[in-house]
Amino acid sequence: MLNIEFVKTIDDTKPFALIEKEGRLNFYQGRVSRLDNIRDIHKLARRENNDVVFVLPYAAIRERGFEAKGDEPVLGLSAKTQLGFATEEILPHLPQEGFDLDGSVEPLLNDDDYAALVAAFQQNEIEGGHVSQTTISRKFAGRIKNLSLQSLLGTFRRIILQRGHYMAVLFYNPAAEENDAQIILAATPERHLEVTGTRTIMTPIAGTLRKEDRETFPERLKQFIHDKKEINELFQVLDEEMKIMGLICPEGGAVNGPFLREVGAVVHTEYNLIGKRTLHSIDALRETLHAPTVVGSPMESAARVIAKYEPDSRRYYAGEIGVYKRPRTEEPDGDIDAAILIRMAEIGKDGNFVVQSGGGLVRDSDPANEARESTAKAMGILRYFTSESDAVPYLTQELQDGIRADFEARNDQLSQFWMQKQNHYAPQLGTALEGKSVTIINNEDNFAHMIAHLIRSFDADVTVTDTFAYNPAQDKADVTLIGPGPGNPNSRDQPRMAKLHDITAALRKSGRPLLGVCLGHQVLALHEGLTVAQQTSSTQGMPIAVTVDGQDCRLGFYNSFSPVMDEAAEKCRGIAFDCDDKSRIIAMRGAGFSGFQFHPESVMSIEGVELLYKALAHLTDTAQREKVARVL
Repeated sequence: MLNIEFVKTIDDTKPFALIEKEGRLNFYQGRVSRLDNIRDIHKLARRENNDVVFVLPYAAIRERGFEAKGDEPVLGLSAKTQLGFATEEILPHLPQEGFDLDGSVEPLLNDDDYAALVAAFQQNEIEGGHVSQTTISRKFAGRIKNLSLQSLLGTFRRIILQRGHYMAVLFYNPAAEENDAQIILAATPERHLEVTGTRTIMTPIAGTLRKEDRETFPERLKQFIHDKKEINELFQVLDEEMKIMGLICPEGGAVNGPFLREVGAVVHTEYNLIGKRTLHSIDALRETLHAPTVVGSPMESAARVIAKYEPDSRRYYAGEIGVYKRPRTEEPDGDIDAAILIRMAEIGKDGNFVVQSGGGLVRDSDPANEARESTAKAMGILRYFTSESDAVPYLTQELQDGIRADFEARNDQLSQFWMQKQNHYAPQLGTALEGKSVTIINNEDNFAHMIAHLIRSFDADVTVTDTFAYNPAQDKADVTLIGPGPGNPNSRDQPRMAKLHDITAALRKSGRPLLGVCLGHQVLALHEGLTVAQQTSSTQGMPIAVTVDGQDCRLGFYNSFSPVMDEAAEKCRGIAFDCDDKSRIIAMRGAGFSGFQFHPESVMSIEGVELLYKALAHLTDTAQREKVARVL
């Protein structure tokens, strides 16, 4: 009876939220507040002693200093009333009615124009060295004729029935002020951040297979799990979320997966990242804005690209919705469970709605296929507006068992340092770096924090500092590492690049041991008189088989520029070069410096940990011997 009465007593004049997850349906009702920033979520929970359902707009990424369009507020529903039910108990009592649409749902950017946008992005931004992948989205608009509480609840019921989502969400804000979200309906497949007890969890998802014809699905699934484009797309977002975990969970953690997730009309691939809780949960939430799967890599540069290519605000698309548990008196913070706002519709009180979708665009994305994929993702929510769920599960246990070995073999292509306990391999490499110190210059790419985590596993002390904050005269570290970053190293008119060149010149003049990685390698090469040129095709997010210092390796590359073995390089004396089959210099060693074009810290760099250790050990050993020689 309680379940029946609960449905009957929902008041359509008051704000509420329904969140279904893993067989539990929770109802929250209370006042919705417009909050100035993310930290105010915690303050609201403390002040009113309630759990808070929060909704973050995409523009909240500005709290990290990143570029974004829009001025939508953070919303917080202080849950004065909170009820929980088993989903199966409540489903029979939810309305059956769905939506009647007034006409068709149309993309605001048609398929041809979207495909052209994707192609322009690939040429200008990936080949230009600004990003390795970015999600460029488009909007689909329509109108609901019969918008009511009954039709909302009925459509929400259909979403719950589809299964496979991380959260099903109905956020209802009838008294919304101008620019606020009024109604959000979502079947989000992706956990953004979960901070509970002692654990912090993130779940990067990438790669999409449209289910389509069931008869051909098994064969297409086999092709999908071996598709290099889909594999590399997932590895790239894994790298990007590992950067975030390196920042919010500096003590390390575990990578579980890969897994398949079937949601509606598509199948995705994912990993689970689990680390130790160290930050205040609200600080962790802010530092993770937003998921790499809806922004890109490197994150800050990708945010600029989105602002350039998407014509208007994303509003709440690609933001987050979640629950912040009120902290107990003795606790500094509460637990958080947040999902990414994708596969969602934002609905106005007049029935007009917008659905937004896009895919992670990489160097080998097919523009026409990306247009089809964005439509399929939009249908992930639209298909439940007007019909009962027909999302028949395709991923049978038998089918999953048949591909499991091949699917899990993907991990053989990844660094075992990250896939197992992170301190397992360091003792085998030696003790040369115990007590040594390393400064890492972060050039707008948080790969710097993954590098820091690797070096700490060698028992060295590490400091990470931003390009603009770094002062060579104050750096007393044993080795300075110039980290990766976006952009053309020849563009000295760009403020960050100009600063990086000044830093490199000062460090080379001082004779301090120096290691350059990716962009750092390129700038270092320029200061050694080498030519750094744009590649004919980028190697952004690519694992490549190469030879470094006589060792055959498989290493992850994220670059569109590289030093080249030309006449200038051949005239250099005292520098050893390793080149790939296109005469690009992928590693170099000289007096007091080394450079890597590859990313030793990438999950795609199988031998990366060993190569990084050897380079740092050599630099510190050489510096120590020179110091002794000067004394003698």
